[in-house]
Amino acid sequence: MIESPLIQEIVARSRQEATQENVLKVLEARFGAVLPDTAVHLRAIADEQKLRDLLIRAALCPDLEAFQNLLQA
Repeated sequence: MIESPLIQEIVARSRQEATQENVLKVLEARFGAVLPDTAVHLRAIADEQKLRDLLIRAALCPDLEAFQNLLQA
């Protein structure tokens, strides 16, 4: 089945948003409240591979500051 570019774009955006939310959930579970600025920076990232990498880093980073440094790199 061939999907239209619009449907592919919608699906990709949905995956992107889900991964962004998952990163935030992991950070909140580990460190408590996440600063709004961190969420804004995270939501500005569209690259799916980078978001997947950040999800892993959110689970493994020693503290929230270390994660925030990754976002600014």
